[in-house]
Amino acid sequence: RFDGWLCTKSWSPFLVIAVQSLLYYGRFAIIALGPLADDTRFTRLAIFVDVVTTCADTYELAHAYLWGVDPGTWTLFQYRAAAYTVSNIGLQGCLLAVMCHTAASTMQRNMWVVVRLWAWSHIWIGFVSTSLVSAECHRLSCIVSWNAGLAVVVIWGSCPQLRCRCQEFLINSFERRSEARAAAGVAGLIGNCSVHDVMAQAGSRFRSVMLASLSFADIKDNAPDLALAAKTEKASPGTCDAFVSHSWHDDPCAKWNALQEWRGEFVQEHACEPGVWFDKCCIDQNNIEVDLRCLPVFLHGCRKMVVLCGVTYLKRLWCIMEIFTFIHMCRGLDCIEFKMVLREGREIEDSAAMAEAFANFDARECECFSVADKDRMLSIIHNAFGDVVNFNREVSAIFEQANWQEVCLVRSEGRERRAVTNAMGSSSSGDSSSNSSKGSSSKGSKGGSSSNFFSRTCENDADLSTSKMGKSLSCPFWLSRSVG
Repeated sequence: RFDGWLCTKSWSPFLVIAVQSLLYYGRFAIIALGPLADDTRFTRLAIFVDVVTTCADTYELAHAYLWGVDPGTWTLFQYRAAAYTVSNIGLQGCLLAVMCHTAASTMQRNMWVVVRLWAWSHIWIGFVSTSLVSAECHRLSCIVSWNAGLAVVVIWGSCPQLRCRCQEFLINSFERRSEARAAAGVAGLIGNCSVHDVMAQAGSRFRSVMLASLSFADIKDNAPDLALAAKTEKASPGTCDAFVSHSWHDDPCAKWNALQEWRGEFVQEHACEPGVWFDKCCIDQNNIEVDLRCLPVFLHGCRKMVVLCGVTYLKRLWCIMEIFTFIHMCRGLDCIEFKMVLREGREIEDSAAMAEAFANFDARECECFSVADKDRMLSIIHNAFGDVVNFNREVSAIFEQANWQEVCLVRSEGRERRAVTNAMGSSSSGDSSSNSSKGSSSKGSKGGSSSNFFSRTCENDADLSTSKMGKSLSCPFWLSRSVG
C-alpha cells in the first residue's frame, strides 16, 4: 500500500517500491528455476507452489481493497485491485491447465508463456493507474516503480537461454557444495570427527606438487622423505589438476611409466605441466593421521582423479575408499581417468590378472594394514550402499565404462611399436658405425635425442635429473621448455 507516497517529491519511495516489486515478483523466477527440463513431478510442484502463493496474494488484495466496500464508492485503487484480482484468477486457472500436460518440457514452456502474459497484463494495469495518479499529482508518481519486478519477469520469461544459464549456474553451485559435503562426510566417518573440523583442517593442509619436479627415485617406494615437502605448495580447492590414486604394492617402474604417459597427454592437451596431489609428497609425514582423515576432501579439491591401476590396486582398501569417495560425490566419468600399470614384457600376464581381479572384485577381500580401519571403512560402505555387493557393482561399472581392456590393449601395442622402432634404430646405427666413426657419432647423438618422456622408463631416469638443473627434457618441439 503506497497511498501516502503517491505524490511525494522524494526519490527514496521509488527505490523502496522497486525493491519490494523485485522481491514480490522474483519468486516466480526463483521457483520456476527449480525443476530440471525432464523432471515432471518437480515441475508440477513448482507450478502448484506458484498457484498457492498467487491465491494467497489474491485473497489478501481482495480483503484489503474490495471486501466491505460499496462498488458505487470505488476509487482508482479499488478498480486497480479488482483488475489485479481478475488477472491473478486467470493466472491460477491457466497454470492449473498447464499442470495437466504429461511432458515436463511442455509444462515449463507453457508455464512461462502464461506467466509472461500475466506479467504484461499487470504492466498495463500499472501503466493506466500510474498515468491517472501522475495526472492528479502533476508529477510522476512513485507507483511506477512497481513495474520493475514485472519487467524482470517479462525479460526472464522471454529469454530461455538466460534461464538455462542461470539454472546451470545454480545446479553447478549446489553440486560443488554437495560434493564437498559428501567428501567431508566420508572424511568425518573415517576419522571419527565432525564434518566442520574436517573441512577446517583440510583447507589449511591441502597441497599439490608439480609432476615435472619429481623423479623416479622420489616415488619408487613409500619410504618417508621429508625433503619432498619442499617441492609442494599450498593449494586451493579446484586448483589442483589431478588426484593420483595408486597402490604402493604395484611395480614402481611400470607405475612411473604410466604416470609419465598421463603427464605427456596432459601437457599435449593443456600446454602446461600438471600439478597433482601425490600422497608421499603432499601428506605431512609428521602428522600422517590428520592428513589421511582429510583424504576425501583432498580428492574433492582436485579437478580429476587419475587411477594408476595395477594388479594389486583392487586389493588395497585405501585405494577402494578413494573410489568410494569419488562415487559418493556423484562425479561423472569425465572426472576420472585410468592408466593401467603394466610391467614391461609382461603386459598380457598383468592384463589377465587385472581381468580376474575385476571379475572377482569384492571390497570385503581387500587388504588393509589395520584391522580396525578395515572394519570401519567397510561399515561406511555398507551404510552408504546398503550392502557391499551394491558397492562392488558400482566399482565394476566404473571400470567397465572406462573401457580398461582397450587401455591395456593400446598400451601393449604402443610398447610393441616402440620396441620395433628402437630395434630399427639400433640396426641403422650399427650400419653407420661400420662406415665411419664420424657417422657413428652423428647417428648415435640423433638416436639419443629421439627419445622423450612419453616412453621413458625408470632405467633411464637420469634424463629427469637434468630437469632439476633447468635444462629442457628431450621431447617434441611443443614441449621443449624448461621444467626445472
